[in-house]
Amino acid sequence: MEEIKLTPEEASQRLSNGAFMLCMGVPAAVEFGCDTAVWEVGPNFKGLKMIPPGIHLAIYGAGHGTRYGEYINVKPGDVLIRVWDPKQEEFAAGSGLTEDEAERYVAGVHRQDFDGQMGPYPPSVEKAWADISNYITTEILARCGISPGVRIAAGDPEAVEPGEDTGAGKGDLQTRFPDSARVCRFTPLWPEGRTRERGRRPEGKTAAEITEYNMDASKRLSEIVAQKCGGDWKLLVGELQVAFVLFLMLHSYSALLNWKELVHLVCFAESALTEVPELFSKFIVILQSQLQLVPQDFFVDELASDNFLRPCLSRLMSGIKLAAEAPIFAAATTDLEDASSAPAPPASGARRHEDAAGLLKQVKKLRKFLLKRFDLDLEEDAEVDEDTPVVVEYTHEESEGMSAGQASQPDSGDGTFMDLTAEGGIVLGMTSEDCGEWVGMGDIPMDTDGSVSQPSGPMPAAERMGWMLG
Repeated sequence: MEEIKLTPEEASQRLSNGAFMLCMGVPAAVEFGCDTAVWEVGPNFKGLKMIPPGIHLAIYGAGHGTRYGEYINVKPGDVLIRVWDPKQEEFAAGSGLTEDEAERYVAGVHRQDFDGQMGPYPPSVEKAWADISNYITTEILARCGISPGVRIAAGDPEAVEPGEDTGAGKGDLQTRFPDSARVCRFTPLWPEGRTRERGRRPEGKTAAEITEYNMDASKRLSEIVAQKCGGDWKLLVGELQVAFVLFLMLHSYSALLNWKELVHLVCFAESALTEVPELFSKFIVILQSQLQLVPQDFFVDELASDNFLRPCLSRLMSGIKLAAEAPIFAAATTDLEDASSAPAPPASGARRHEDAAGLLKQVKKLRKFLLKRFDLDLEEDAEVDEDTPVVVEYTHEESEGMSAGQASQPDSGDGTFMDLTAEGGIVLGMTSEDCGEWVGMGDIPMDTDGSVSQPSGPMPAAERMGWMLG
């Protein structure tokens, strides 16, 4: 762990306001982390102290490059106890202690018996974590099947297809046992019972309707929020944050795929920009916070230059440019340029007017951020990407002759449209003094069917990272 310098007053305050995670019996060189920081522990390691109140992700390595996680929800003074099981090479279920033993350890923590062997939660991590987790709630974690205290596995994307309603499939088996690790279950992003490939060909629609459905994801976004999230888009945004965190810190491929799907969904929902501008404003803030944790050569590195994110951002910017012509955005633009001359919006539209103004401000910040950090100018790039669906035009006679079941989905010809996993892998990670080295994902090899290639058998951590980096 890095050396953290605090004044006596600062240390006392952080101890009083923080929680503790006592970790007993952890062998040296095992990975342990919290939120966006990961360390290799020493022989005297006994856990973490000064953990800020709220929801956090505890991370530990289980050998062969595998990581497990556990969300915790702590209050000031809380003491969580985890005991290492040397046979299983992981933490035992629960505290692994009797009630009396646990009480004695809790009292010892409060007496500061383990103070010299518990590392302080790094203040440098606190803001970064808050920025990428501020929509994660216990409700969202419960929706995903990973409530606080549940051990989380990275998961197998071949067992759990993102966006699929799989029912009782092989990906569900491990959730039957209360003490086993669980795979995060995200909200289905395609119609029930349909895969990503079939979902982009909605039944009972004409060719023109299918084209519109796939060129503008607004209708699908609206349906998901209404039907799966009870009308609250914040639940979907929270899942976006969960997916990114599990991908970044647990190297979860299934979380990566879900994150890509969600980013693509929002960026391609052009019509929704004028309906729910607040959603897009918050989305941009979150995405910018996430991009703070990726390498600066992310958009120019050979492994990442063709990733899905650049065309998604370009599509989002072009959509905002078109939406800016709408009255609500035009008024917001006037406000930004000259607040004194801007006409007052009608009372009924005041909130949307305010949200539109907020979105335009965030777009400006995102453009400046991308230009400064990545030397990426989306002004020159805000046009339809080559993977955007081709508009299929039929004559009146052809349309009349097509039954609902025969309606086909327009394709770019190479099978890549909206098959996000078929595009180039991406490099994401974290540069942190707390980690000592960049920890992240590399270029994810993709099979021809769009699934993620998996290494055969267990791999040492270094070899596995080399495989991920291509």
